[in-house]
Amino acid sequence: MDGSGPRLLADPAPSQVVPERRQSFDDRVHELVIAVKAQSAKLHTQAGQAAQAMPDRDADLFLATATKDVAANTRRLKSDLEARGYVVTHFDLTDDNVTAGWDLEFLVNAMKSCNVFVQLAGSVPGKPDLLGSGKSLTAAQYSAAGQAGLKRHVWILPDVDKSECDPGHAEFLDGCDFHQMTFEHFEDYLVKHLEEAREADESAKRRKQNLCNRDDANDVLVAFDFDKSDQSKFEELTGLLDEHIVYFDLITDNLSNKVMSDAVKDNDAIVVIYGGTRGARNRARRHLKKYWQHRRKIRPDDNCELAVGDAAPETARPCPGGRNVHKIDVRKGITPEAVGDFLTKLGVDSAHRTAGH
Repeated sequence: MDGSGPRLLADPAPSQVVPERRQSFDDRVHELVIAVKAQSAKLHTQAGQAAQAMPDRDADLFLATATKDVAANTRRLKSDLEARGYVVTHFDLTDDNVTAGWDLEFLVNAMKSCNVFVQLAGSVPGKPDLLGSGKSLTAAQYSAAGQAGLKRHVWILPDVDKSECDPGHAEFLDGCDFHQMTFEHFEDYLVKHLEEAREADESAKRRKQNLCNRDDANDVLVAFDFDKSDQSKFEELTGLLDEHIVYFDLITDNLSNKVMSDAVKDNDAIVVIYGGTRGARNRARRHLKKYWQHRRKIRPDDNCELAVGDAAPETARPCPGGRNVHKIDVRKGITPEAVGDFLTKLGVDSAHRTAGH
């Protein structure tokens, strides 16, 4: 029901489907399920139920058929990605039965349940003034994805010549950083980004879980890497950091690439106790090498701090340095001032420091 009466979302009845159109009908049923869920969410919102600030991501990507000339390739991409195990939210925006009664906000909310936005663009812009946006169908849904905060990927069919397109549509294509390549190359490109989006989503869930029992917005996640010979230094340092409401996690000795990759994704900093024994120093160097490899790949531009608590003797190899390295010389004792400087670099509010710190 929509307003005072029912709204048609799909037809015909299953008994009326001829065999050669069965696959098409099944696709429409899948779209109907998505549409009903989305419409239900819209009606609940209209009823006054509070929306979640960060909705759960129910699908890997949002995929819409914007114009008839991309319908076949859109269905093919949907089928291929679902065969690979990805969850696809697909709408046929060319069908008035699907979009009847929508507004642009509804489309934005539907996209928010997905990780990635994908649009196949053809040589025509699609219906004008979609959902009251004042824009063509292709431009409107691209704009909606931006409002939803999604990473946008646009693929243009290889045979599309922009010089033959409507001027407004050509201008839109020029501004959307599109990819014009074969179907196979675009699918491979997209799968890579879908995997990255999944990993980022999983990392966000782990961070949320790690902070679920912390009620302060200034909390940061810090991972510690130390040798058992430096247990006392670790306890001394974490004791002070815990006073300043910092959650910490441990990097184990059985360090795989995935462990270090997850540590870089999930934490705001990694603290390495630079061991006082030769074995501990060798261990630290191995771990630091892995850290920098993943740091450059995953967070090349972030100001992710690496604090190094130097427990090595004066005659040992110097503590590693770098733009994002903050050194705490634990050989001379760990002072509240040194910890405070580290927390300041991580953006922890100074109000969290106890008097005299």
